[in-house]
Amino acid sequence: MKRSLILVVAAAFLCLFAACTPQSTPRQVVKTYWTDIQNEKYSEAVALYYDIDGLFSEDGRDLLATLMKVEMAAYGKITNVKVLSVEKAGKDRAVVTVEITTENMSEPRVETMDVVKANGKWYIDFAI
Repeated sequence: MKRSLILVVAAAFLCLFAACTPQSTPRQVVKTYWTDIQNEKYSEAVALYYDIDGLFSEDGRDLLATLMKVEMAAYGKITNVKVLSVEKAGKDRAVVTVEITTENMSEPRVETMDVVKANGKWYIDFAI
């Protein structure tokens, strides 16, 4: 009986963990994206783009990460990320509005980001 209870608790924990992955909701994927940028994990942020492997070679993804780093240097370090709203745009699309506060800007910047769900995970919809 004790072993069964332990297995049930372990299974529940695994299900909860799987449901809380960084890509399980539009809010979480956008928050993870900006947190990665805040922590200067640009390659990880790029990996959150939808179909990034189909859009860019590895060198292209590295270049995109470098461009992010250069752009963020102009804004300064991110000090706060706040998701303002999440609006569903269908079953597998959403629009997330986020406010980003940085060291070098007097006012927070507001970004609207499209996200898309594929294979059960949410991704940033990369538009060139």
